[in-house]
Amino acid sequence: MENKFVTYSAFGAKGDGVTDDFFAIKAAHEYANENNLKVVAENATYYIERTNGTRITIKTDVDWSCAKFIIDDRKIVDADPERRGGIFEVVSDNGTVTYTPESDGKPGEAIRALNASAKDNGGLVFEKDSTPVIDLGIGYEAMVVIYNANQKQYIRYGGNANNGSDQHEILMLDKNGKVNEKTAIIHDFPVITSLTVKRIDDKPITIKGGIFTTRANQCKETYAYFSRGISITRPNTVIDGLEHYITDEGEHGNPYSAFISIQNTCNVTVQNCIVSGHRVYDGMSTVSVTPMGTYDISAGNSCNILWKNVRQHNFYHLDENGNPTSLISNARNKDGWYVWGIMGSNYCKNLVYDSCLLTRFDAHCGTYGASIINSEICALSIIGGGKLEVVDSIIHSVGNNVANLRADYGSTFSGDVIFKNLTFKTAAEPKDNTVYLFSTYYVNHFFGYKTYLPYTITVDNLKVESAGKVEKVVMYSGSAATSPELNKEFLENGEVNKNPMTPTRKLTVRNNKEGYTFVHPKEFSEAFANMEMDIE
Repeated sequence: MENKFVTYSAFGAKGDGVTDDFFAIKAAHEYANENNLKVVAENATYYIERTNGTRITIKTDVDWSCAKFIIDDRKIVDADPERRGGIFEVVSDNGTVTYTPESDGKPGEAIRALNASAKDNGGLVFEKDSTPVIDLGIGYEAMVVIYNANQKQYIRYGGNANNGSDQHEILMLDKNGKVNEKTAIIHDFPVITSLTVKRIDDKPITIKGGIFTTRANQCKETYAYFSRGISITRPNTVIDGLEHYITDEGEHGNPYSAFISIQNTCNVTVQNCIVSGHRVYDGMSTVSVTPMGTYDISAGNSCNILWKNVRQHNFYHLDENGNPTSLISNARNKDGWYVWGIMGSNYCKNLVYDSCLLTRFDAHCGTYGASIINSEICALSIIGGGKLEVVDSIIHSVGNNVANLRADYGSTFSGDVIFKNLTFKTAAEPKDNTVYLFSTYYVNHFFGYKTYLPYTITVDNLKVESAGKVEKVVMYSGSAATSPELNKEFLENGEVNKNPMTPTRKLTVRNNKEGYTFVHPKEFSEAFANMEMDIE
């Protein structure tokens, strides 16, 4: 084979939309990977059902512009290895290396020295909000994950309660070991029990085009997630122009972790794509019956992820004639909501929506730095720190809160918030002519970390559109806004406060063209007595 690119038909793919082409496509990519060749799909429809629990590995550029793919999950059951086998995985030749204090050479020496430094630094190896040097002697740019197995964090509260995970954070290091300021330390770190290093690929690869249709699984709800899409673990990857649609959603179905899943990586761009929200089904969680979260895009343990011009196919609910009647996030069927929000993320840093139309931005479990620019979304939920900025954008809501500081993780955000040129559209009629910037929650529960309300909040040119008149803007709703014990060491009943929250330092209001009255939160709780307000 002397071509400069690889085709699927050359390896036996039929492309007739009926024959299962998985293993032919897999063989084509294996050849392309071995010979560093681009893969170009023909004008055909490729059907995929059975994978034997394996994936198609991608290591070179791919052009799917002329191709359609059908991924048929209808006969895949929750006990089947096919469910989590995935379809495509974009991977790097650079592996991940793990080091511990017992490791030989410069990395082990560096970890031991850092741990020893804690005794002279108040018992901490790294302080929150810092950008230290971690000189492992590797001499190249890398993504590093630091672990402290002695401490659990994100100990979830509520209906999906759990015992948390080992403390860990994603960091970007330059060739000299300096931590990039966009991946600063989000929590105090008392010790490093291990760390992993992933080298950043110098050359990007691009996967272009492709129209994918998932024929949804028909399983009885068991909270068993499906991952039958594209997994990206390679740094420096671009997904450009892909489209994903969903059919055959029936009376039953298990949730999807995501069609485009970005995990344990960095520097990934998803652009000019169309995605789809999945139908909501009820299922049994660890504690109570809850709607099962199901996603089309996701990110985990990753940083520097850009979604640009990504639009949701079913952002609007359509009537029987195909005309939009309402936002899909606000529409219900006889069983509840039609679709779940589009995105979920955990343990990420520097996430960006730019020019997107998507029903949800849900970033929790330690997100550091998030930007929503020139976009339209239906829900904003976040836990973490750094800087959250929403600029030149629209947020829709079924309630009267612009955003949600997730209660199940302690309503914490240790950083600065900027709302600039933001239009907030609420389907609810504001009670007492009031809307709120954030919903919050206080509970005497240890989440594994100190909790904070945003350090500062800047509101620059806010406009509210609602079913009723809006006159007042209040920073916080919920128990964190009203608790007199919010930041006290002991509660009135004498119990130790396991979750003392640090109040906001300052609210700045600029270009208040609508003439809203911004209410100081000290009217609801003395915990905010020292907060500064600067209103232009």
